[in-house]
Order: sequence, then C-alpha cells, then structure tokens
Amino acid sequence: VGNVPTDIAVDADQSRLYVSNRESGNISIIDLNQRKLIEEIHVGNTPGRLELVDNELYCTTEVGVAVIDTRLKQVTKMIRNVGLGPIDLVSDGKYLYVVNNLSGDVSVVGISKKTVVKTVKVGPLPVRAAIGQDGILFVVNQGDSTVSIIYQLDGQFSVAEETLSVGFNPLGIAVLPDGSKLYLVLQEDSVIEVF
Repeated sequence: VGNVPTDIAVDADQSRLYVSNRESGNISIIDLNQRKLIEEIHVGNTPGRLELVDNELYCTTEVGVAVIDTRLKQVTKMIRNVGLGPIDLVSDGKYLYVVNNLSGDVSVVGISKKTVVKTVKVGPLPVRAAIGQDGILFVVNQGDSTVSIIYQLDGQFSVAEETLSVGFNPLGIAVLPDGSKLYLVLQEDSVIEVF
C-alpha cells in the first residue's frame, strides 16, 4: 500500500479493503479475494481515519472530512466546517460523529445532507470514539484521562455531566453491541481497562 498506512475499512460483502495512506495522500483499494492492490483514490491533505457507510467512505484529513463514492472511486465532497484537528470518526448510519482533537469537540454530521448539524463540547484532546447501545457515543479524552458520554434522542444531543475517569494516556476504545462492556486501551501502561 502507500506510505504510512493509518486506518482500514472493509465493505459489507467483505470483498474490498480500503487503506488510508497518510503520507501518500491516497487510499489503497485491495481486492480481498485476489489479495492485491487494484486501485488508489487520491485524497491529499493527509488522509487518516476511515468510516464506511453504505457506498460512501468517510476519511478524516487535516482540512476536514473527505466523502468518497466507492463506486466512482473518487472524492465527491469535502466537509470543511468540522472542528480543528479531526482525528477520528464513527457512524450509526444516520449521523457521522467527527472527533476534533484540537478544538475539544465532536461535530455531528447528518449523513443524508453531509452537513454539520451540531457541535458538542467534550473533554480536552479527544482522540477516539465508539458507539454503544441506543446510539450512546463514548469519546476518549487524552487531555484529562476521561471518557465523555454523549446521548442522542430524536436529533437532540447532550453530554452527560459526569465523565468516566480512566487511566493515563487512553487511546483505543470499543463497546460491546449490547452496551454491557466498554474496553479502553491505555497505551503508556500496555493495559486494557474494562468497564
């Protein structure tokens, strides 16, 4: 693939693997049946984290979020009015949640119109997010070693007053589909915390 591969996404029928290459400024498309590179999509602007929603691939860049049509194999839109330093994104199929590291917030993008519908303040230096049961969003804040919890009900978004205190330098996060457990990677301590 390209230089400094950063993230991957797999399509629904598991035939294509998409790899963002930060320093090459592109996304490699791998045919999983043949196990070979079949095409590259130019993105520019240091592509980072990926999220695939139906036939659209969303990719963080230093200037916003690139929207890529996987059938056309090209960038069709750049969502630029997200916060500063977009570093991660996740989707529930209706909304795309963009974690903005430098502005300490989450931009909520409506999938249908590809526009920011809400900006939600979280803790300092947020880095990752995961969606749990009932659309609850968990956001990892490296700046104060906490996890912010965002609730969504009928298009209204609110942040829980209390955050979840976690160990030093949290990074990766995953939630079980039923919401019963939350897993958090503490990269400095080589530890996974379970909540």
